[in-house]
Amino acid sequence: MVSAMNAAATRWQGIVTQGLSAVNVNVPAGNCGSNPAFSGTVDDILVFTGSKSIDGPGGVLAQSGPCSVRSSGGLTVYSTLMFDSADLDGFASQLTDIAVHELGHSLGIGSLWSYKGLTSGAGTTDPRYLGTNGNREYVALGGTLGQTPEENTGGSGTAEAHWRERTFGNELMTGYLGSGSNPLSRLSIAGLADLGYSVDYSKADSYSASTLNSLSTDHQFDLAAHEEVLRPKWQVK
Repeated sequence: MVSAMNAAATRWQGIVTQGLSAVNVNVPAGNCGSNPAFSGTVDDILVFTGSKSIDGPGGVLAQSGPCSVRSSGGLTVYSTLMFDSADLDGFASQLTDIAVHELGHSLGIGSLWSYKGLTSGAGTTDPRYLGTNGNREYVALGGTLGQTPEENTGGSGTAEAHWRERTFGNELMTGYLGSGSNPLSRLSIAGLADLGYSVDYSKADSYSASTLNSLSTDHQFDLAAHEEVLRPKWQVK
């Protein structure tokens, strides 16, 4: 798990090109998932990560998302990314992809869309993403609807927290994990830009327009059904 988390952190650090303002926090134990107490300065983002017993094998694999955001700009201050220890062995070969996906939620992909006013049609059968950069990349991929489709199935940890699987197939920030390649595309990087991060689009994986509108056939795991995407509870000045 440690190597997967290190790889995920390195992946996102290569994409986000500019640091965030430092803030002082006093986080009580248990304030953000199962975190230990922390008091000090957060320079960029603090992620409380590890593994614990959540609900046993086959249930929730991971919990991730920001617990607190900056009052100015609304970006993550501290977040949780916790794996269920009972499920880790079963996903050892794909744990890095899962860690990258979950850390994306901790940064704000899916978890901050509603908070930042980037979703229209919430609670309907056709929620759409409103971010300018993401919609530009959607159109570049061949999208014709103007606004990028968000996931419209599943519960609160799935719907409106991922790109729509039926549209984007094996893209890493959909709610499904393919058994083969799961590219992190310019679309997801654009999602970070819409939140307010400075990003490097050249770090995106190859993701062809031919993938668009074709349902992936190599599904191995309905990741979204086995994760809890957390939304922020607090603001820090």
